[in-house]
Amino acid sequence: MSTLLRASLILLAAPVVLGSCGRATRQYDVDQDVVSSVVRTMCEQKTSGYVVLSTATSTVSPAFAPTSIDESARRSLLERNEKPSVLPPVDICRSIRLIDGDEINRYFEQSNLDMHERWTAFYERFADASGAMNISLPGYSTQGDIAVVQIGTSCGETCGGGSFWVLRRIAGRWQVDVVLPGWQS
Repeated sequence: MSTLLRASLILLAAPVVLGSCGRATRQYDVDQDVVSSVVRTMCEQKTSGYVVLSTATSTVSPAFAPTSIDESARRSLLERNEKPSVLPPVDICRSIRLIDGDEINRYFEQSNLDMHERWTAFYERFADASGAMNISLPGYSTQGDIAVVQIGTSCGETCGGGSFWVLRRIAGRWQVDVVLPGWQS
């Protein structure tokens, strides 16, 4: 293949590659805005101690995803969270500490310990923590004006729950509209 032909093919392919990267970057930025809005709202709540937020996102079970939300946002939430991913970087506050998901998982994957001992080891490492939390990637409505995020919290063997935060884009900013219950243990 001639150098000229090779250069032409590279130039023709560049907009496709750059275009898809641009879309991925925009999606990442929107995800970051949505998750940051949720974390900011949580930071405004008065709590004692702090919660450990995992850098690993949560998966979302169709059995728990509310059917009362926009169907396209629900479908997007389920599709985007079939497997764990990495949480977009977010600004955190004193009541939330962002910790690598692998580090958190190490405490709960110790097969030689029962669940009570695993939680004891977690609390020894994260003194004064009130528990662990993970957040899903957002799901979006077809129109792009509604986002849904699943929040999962755990604080012990039979202490935990989940909720779904529905956000609306108002005047270019994501704002929490409603928090729906998901499950409780």
